Amino acid sequence: MSLTIAIPSYKRPELLIRTLGTLLAQPWRNPPQIVVCVNHPNDGYPEALAPFATSPRIRILQQASHVSSGQQLFAALAHAETEFVVGLADDDELDVAAIEQYVDFLAQFPEIAAVYAPVSYIDYVSGNQFNYNAVPAEGKVINRGDYYGLLAFVAENQHWPELGIYRTAALRGALHASDWSFYELSKLSGLLSHGHVAFVPQPFYVFVLRHQGETERQNLGTGLVMQPAYIERARGGLERLAERAMQQLGNGITQQQFDYISATCRVLFSTRLRESYHAAVNSGQFADALEIALRLRTYLVPLDPPPERLLCGAVIELAHRVLLSRSWKKYLVLYKLGRGEEHARRLDNVLIADDHDLSARVAPDALFLADSRRIEELHDIAPAVDCLSFEEVASHFYLGPQQGPENAGS
Repeated sequence: MSLTIAIPSYKRPELLIRTLGTLLAQPWRNPPQIVVCVNHPNDGYPEALAPFATSPRIRILQQASHVSSGQQLFAALAHAETEFVVGLADDDELDVAAIEQYVDFLAQFPEIAAVYAPVSYIDYVSGNQFNYNAVPAEGKVINRGDYYGLLAFVAENQHWPELGIYRTAALRGALHASDWSFYELSKLSGLLSHGHVAFVPQPFYVFVLRHQGETERQNLGTGLVMQPAYIERARGGLERLAERAMQQLGNGITQQQFDYISATCRVLFSTRLRESYHAAVNSGQFADALEIALRLRTYLVPLDPPPERLLCGAVIELAHRVLLSRSWKKYLVLYKLGRGEEHARRLDNVLIADDHDLSARVAPDALFLADSRRIEELHDIAPAVDCLSFEEVASHFYLGPQQGPENAGS
């Protein structure tokens, strides 16, 4: 099998060596080549990778300076010397049988530039498993240059194309990371200019939520979708595909087609925003969740849980950010607030105070958060600038009645 597995890695040498050990031990019909690209700094990697240094199947690249995740992935993919290549995170797995099936498929149909599939998520601790990014059972082939058809397919199936098996020759012309466009959508746009793109129903990529023996895992993918830069790049990637679709239709584009392209981008982008909202909620970052919720209100998207339930935690987080901006202060004091204490204990340097005397002792080093009716009680121990009203901070997340047509979002 003429396949390369490209693995970018950063600050996780212990996970990388487990993944390499798994790949080398799997029953491949034709063992693939493996390219590892280590980001800078490379702390711990030389020692961890020493046992693999002489393996004829593994090539190790080292970045001389730190690069973005997109640049890191593209660098690893670009160094494939085989006919086909697939990317793999340093803590995930591949389904060997599915990979080999799809590589055989690509070899049989040289006009196809890439194969995309759903992703299988698995938690080896709980045993839970589910698939994401469904593809219809019959699959779908998007013909070369059919960007309009691609947008229609991903919108109708709510499929966010991120992980594929690529024909290396087609991929090399599509590896251009941009600060303005999500790199996976840029890559897909380039691939479709080189050949057909197939969407198939059986997953080949296994996203590992937790391995056996792990109580928790820092999930880089979840962290990524909450980053403001990612959200804007997702929008940029969709707009790039939309522009290609309009170029494809040319001067003959109808108002109906234009409206459909615009609506498709709107639906896909709001879906990504909603996923970011849920990721922020699940990670306990309520202030970020409410910032995202405010954007989603313009798309008239109903949210569960309702944003109003997050307001107290979000206000405490926002007050904590004010504390961090005043490095001469040591504590955020919740003064007689009577709520949000459990959430507050997750943050550093937060004190719960129901006593005026205790508050007075820490006042020189403290920033206070209190209900507006309690603010006057603090004026004899702290200047007004160090006393934040809960209601005023909450106004940043104005959550009045959502406006729009009555049937919107239904």
